[in-house]
Amino acid sequence: YAEVTICLSNEDGRIEDFDEEITVTRKFYRSGESEYLLNGALVRLKDIRETFLNTGMSRDGYSVIEQGRIAEIVAAKNTDRRLIFEEASGIAKYRYRKTDAERKLQKANENIERLRDIFDELDVRIGPLKAQSEKAREFIKISEQKKELEVTLYCETIDRNRKQLFEQEDRIETAKSDYQNAESSLKEIEQATEENFRMISNIGERITLKNEDIYRLSEEITQIEKEVATTESDLSNTERQIESLKTDIYDLEGSASKITFKIDSKLNEIEEKKSELSGIDRDIEKSESEFEKLSIEGDERNRQIDETEKELLALYSEDTEIKVSIATIESENRSLENRLNELKSNLPGYENDYKTAADEMSKIEEFLKRLSIEKSEVLNTIDGHESLLSGRQEKLAEYEKQIVDLKSRISKTEHKIHVFNEMEKNMEGFLPSVRTVVKAGRNGMLMGIVGPVSSLVKIKHGCENAIEVALGAAMQNVIVRDETSAKEAIAMLKSENAGRATFLPIDIIKPSRFDAANVLEMNGVVGIADRLVKCDEEIKDIISNLLGRTVVAEDLNIASKVAKSMRHRYRVVTLDGQMINSGGSYTGGSSSKSSGIFGRRREADELKKELAKLSEEDSRIVSKYEKLKSETYELQANKTVFESELININSKILKAETEGKYCKTVVEQTKNIFFASQSEMDNVLKEVEEYKQLLERRKTDLVEVRDRIKIIEENEASKKMADDSFSNEKIALSEKISDLKILRVRVLKDIENLEQMMLLMEEDSQRNMERSRSAEDASNNLIKLNEDRMEIIEGRKKDIESLRQKIVELKKEIESAVNERLEIEKKGTELREKQNRISRDRENIAKEISRLEERKISLQKDFDSAVSKLWEDYELTKPQADLIAVEYESLTKLRQDVSTLRSRIRALGTVNLSSIEEYKEVYERHEFMKNQMDDVRKSMDQLNMLIDNLTVEMKEIFIDSFNKINDNFKRVFTEMFSGGSARLYLTDENDILESGIEIDAQPPGKIIKNLSSLSGGEQALVAITIFFAILRVNPAPFCILDEIDSSLDEVNVSRFSRYLTRFVNETQIIAITHRRGTMEVADVLYGVTMQEEGISKVLKLNLNEAKLAV
Repeated sequence: YAEVTICLSNEDGRIEDFDEEITVTRKFYRSGESEYLLNGALVRLKDIRETFLNTGMSRDGYSVIEQGRIAEIVAAKNTDRRLIFEEASGIAKYRYRKTDAERKLQKANENIERLRDIFDELDVRIGPLKAQSEKAREFIKISEQKKELEVTLYCETIDRNRKQLFEQEDRIETAKSDYQNAESSLKEIEQATEENFRMISNIGERITLKNEDIYRLSEEITQIEKEVATTESDLSNTERQIESLKTDIYDLEGSASKITFKIDSKLNEIEEKKSELSGIDRDIEKSESEFEKLSIEGDERNRQIDETEKELLALYSEDTEIKVSIATIESENRSLENRLNELKSNLPGYENDYKTAADEMSKIEEFLKRLSIEKSEVLNTIDGHESLLSGRQEKLAEYEKQIVDLKSRISKTEHKIHVFNEMEKNMEGFLPSVRTVVKAGRNGMLMGIVGPVSSLVKIKHGCENAIEVALGAAMQNVIVRDETSAKEAIAMLKSENAGRATFLPIDIIKPSRFDAANVLEMNGVVGIADRLVKCDEEIKDIISNLLGRTVVAEDLNIASKVAKSMRHRYRVVTLDGQMINSGGSYTGGSSSKSSGIFGRRREADELKKELAKLSEEDSRIVSKYEKLKSETYELQANKTVFESELININSKILKAETEGKYCKTVVEQTKNIFFASQSEMDNVLKEVEEYKQLLERRKTDLVEVRDRIKIIEENEASKKMADDSFSNEKIALSEKISDLKILRVRVLKDIENLEQMMLLMEEDSQRNMERSRSAEDASNNLIKLNEDRMEIIEGRKKDIESLRQKIVELKKEIESAVNERLEIEKKGTELREKQNRISRDRENIAKEISRLEERKISLQKDFDSAVSKLWEDYELTKPQADLIAVEYESLTKLRQDVSTLRSRIRALGTVNLSSIEEYKEVYERHEFMKNQMDDVRKSMDQLNMLIDNLTVEMKEIFIDSFNKINDNFKRVFTEMFSGGSARLYLTDENDILESGIEIDAQPPGKIIKNLSSLSGGEQALVAITIFFAILRVNPAPFCILDEIDSSLDEVNVSRFSRYLTRFVNETQIIAITHRRGTMEVADVLYGVTMQEEGISKVLKLNLNEAKLAV
């Protein structure tokens, strides 16, 4: 533990009853607990606080002032500010005593209220208890007389029941033998029934399989019909395609006729041009002949100018040749430009035809790709459906087998439950008298009949045998509302001669008392029997009366130990039905699990639970079966849809492939035409450009030749003036020859162009013939395809007829199987009738066995009950009871005497045997409580007087001390602030002890309405002023001031430190500060330094000694 001690001087005797020195010690343990010592004596923390009240050193005192707390004096609420003033005025101890007295007074009030409640309760009880105690004494006297007679009656009952038990066992053995014979017959019939059911199930499975085959064949027929319909649809589409191809062939043949007509027209034009060319050739030949004559004629005249003439002739000839060449080139160029324009106008059409055909081909190819993907997806889906269908069909067969098995088990369980319900309804196993009374109660003939004990309780699982044995014959006791109901039921039984029954009136029977509760903690003890059954609240006392003195143990060994520990005062029953009676006798052996009423009910409950589980399982399996069946049909339907879709896709693929082949041919043709035309146009463009360049060159040559001719003619003009006419004629002839040659070239070019156009028309005609042949081939292919389809349709129709014939055969087989099943079901009906007949016989035997067992149990329980009652009522065994039993004249007289004594006891009503002692105890406690209340009232009067005296004294002391503090506050404030005014006043002068305290401070030169308007330093100085005023009135032995000067400026620090020195004679001042002015007025300075990490060192300086040294 850690320990700290503080030593205080008490030389002035300020704290009374203490020496000159006081030590206070605290020990703090690791467990968190503390010990407090005052001058070495162990005391409470409360004692220490009381000791230092009114010294300023208490918990709420002013001996320790922190920086935050000095600010709180100004900032706090006026009511919170009272504590420090109460400590200073010296009334803290009085307030503490007053508070303690008020707390004691409140506690005394609570005590007297509690005492008054207890006293009133006792006062109410004392009268009735006195009457009950007198009745209890009378009861004890009569009970002693009743004991002797009842013990005698119990002995007679025990002897009689023992004899009847032996006789009942012989009857039970005979009935059990008959039951075993019936059971054997039923097992044989059950085996035959199961074989019958198995055969029916097999036939049902065969019928189901054949129905599935019919369904499958019907689906196949539907599928084939869909295929036939699809093929017929494709047949119709193909015929439409054939008609379209025929139309295309007709159009192509018409186009070929037009082209042939154009070719004939061009041939005529070529013939005309050739005829024209022949005329031109004749004109040229004639002109050249004339020109040759003129040349010969001019030879003689121009011998002189031969050289010049030759040159001119050569130039003229060259001029003519150039002109002809230019004309030829221009004609060629015009022909090329015409062809170029024709190609340009036709090329977009060729290109458009090619692109259209190519786009159509791309679409067909894309369509075929999509169809191929769709086909793969559909095939995968069909495969998946087939796999799922296979798994689901296997699961369906498994579910069907489970359903058949569950239906069989449910039927058997329902039959067993029905038997038990009938037994319960007819109250099998109950005494005739009990059945008579209960039925009369149900029919309204008797009122107040609640029912037999065994019908009104619910036993904890596993404890049925134990409770059944514990109750014994009491199981058939009838619970009634009151004594009147019991009398009416007895009267009815007597009048109808219906036997005897025991009745338990709810308003009379009292619960049993079990005073050996310690045995419940022993190993193997299940519990008290009445706590192991559930029943309505109104009959709990009766169940307690019957079972409250019986302990249930796990086995006989534990039961023996428990009985010994209780000195054989109570019965002990084991879970398997063995019993140790009160007194020490043992009853036990084997018993049928379902021989008793509780066993029967337990078995019926177990069967109902089993039936609920089977029904739930059946519903679950049937739900799964129906769901799976629905999913299977849906899968089959989806599969059929996908197969139909696959046929449709295959048809589309075939159609698209046929169209693709045709389209591919068209693409190739249009492509060849387009690229050939494009190539030709490029060549023509190149030739036109070459001709243009050649034409320019020839024109340049013509200009050069003519310039030379002009020069020669100018030089020879004078020489040939005479021959102008001749020359002109010759020139004119030469020009004519040139013109004729040019014309001849043009005609030749026209002929060539016409021949080229005719060649192109022949090529177009050839292409149309090829397209016509392709269309015809495609048409023939489609016709053959249709013929193949017709053969397929005929074959599939034959397949449909074959499948329908199979369906007819399957239906005949199903009809035969149904007839066979009817015969087997008829045999099964006969077996069930026989089974029901033997079952009824068996149930009747079972009822008889149950009745005999119930009778035996009843006798055994009567016997056990008598022995148990003998022990429970009087704690006597049979031998001990024989010693007490008295002689009697007759059993009737004995019962009458017992009845008379019981009547006298009942006449007494409810008897409280403990009321004798209870009355004595309550009377003594009543007197004690009365004295206690008087003592508490006296204490309360004394406390009220003390509180009043303390209140008066506190007011006087507080107002006197408050006035002194207020006067000192005014003076100190003037000194600390060098002027100004201040005062303290009560907010409520009528309530001096609870009134708040307000501060009014007006520093010089300021008008302040609220202290919060002051600066932080001014607020601190006001609080310090109040602190000094309190010290002047009630100085503390010591004060610890923790940096309360931190918010003051240097001037105010100087004033604070100087004023602080005024208290050193009466109060030891310990100031924690960083301000130089405060340090300067100290006698001793302490400092803490850390020269090494983790090691603190304290430094001390005595300033008085230092001043002397200086």
